Amino acid sequence: MEQEKSCQLGDAHTSKSRPIRLLIDGRKLGDGGIGVYIENAIIGLLQSGGVDITVIGSPYYDKAPSWLSAVDWIASDARQYSFKEYFILARGIDFSKFDIFHAPHYTLPFGIPLPSVVTVHDLIHLSHPQSFYYPWVAKRLIASAVRRASVIIAVSEDTRRGIMAQFGVSSEKIVCIPNAISPYLIEEGGMFRVRNTDAPYFV
Repeated sequence: MEQEKSCQLGDAHTSKSRPIRLLIDGRKLGDGGIGVYIENAIIGLLQSGGVDITVIGSPYYDKAPSWLSAVDWIASDARQYSFKEYFILARGIDFSKFDIFHAPHYTLPFGIPLPSVVTVHDLIHLSHPQSFYYPWVAKRLIASAVRRASVIIAVSEDTRRGIMAQFGVSSEKIVCIPNAISPYLIEEGGMFRVRNTDAPYFV
C-alpha cells in the first residue's frame, strides 16, 4: 500500500511544477555520525533544488548553520527511543503540508500518514551490541521500521544484504546510497552558497 502511494506521488510530481515537500526528522542533528548524515542530506537537497524541507528538530539544538534559514523548523522534545517519539510525536504535526517523511535512523514513529523513507546505516546493534539488551530492542525497532517504510536506504551493500537476510525485505524496496563527502568540502575555495539564501556556507 505504501509503495503504491510512493508511485502515485512520483507520478503526481512529474506533472506539477511545485517542489516536493519533505519532512525530515532532524532530532539527531549535532549527535555524531547520524547528525552529520542529516546535515549533509539537507545541504545536498537544498543544492539540488526541487525540494522544500521542513526539519523536526530538538528545541535544544543550539547551532546556527547557514542552511537553517532555507528550511522550516518544527521543534520536538521527544527523546530518541522513547514512548513519546513513537506514539505522540506525530500527533502535533499537520501532515497535509508534506509529501514525504524521511527518518534518517531506524526509529520510525507511528501515525505518519505519508510515504516514508527510512535510512538504516548499519546493524551494529545486532552484530556487535554494547549491552546485552540491544539486540532484543533493536531487532524489533528495525523490523517495524523496514516493514512500514515505503523505501529503505542502506548506506552500504553489506547493510543492504543484512536487512534482506535478517528481515526478509525484498531487494526492490531497498536502495543503496553510500555516504558522501559534504558538498562544502569539494566546492572550490571551501565555500558554496545554499540555494534560496544569500548566506555562504564556509568550511
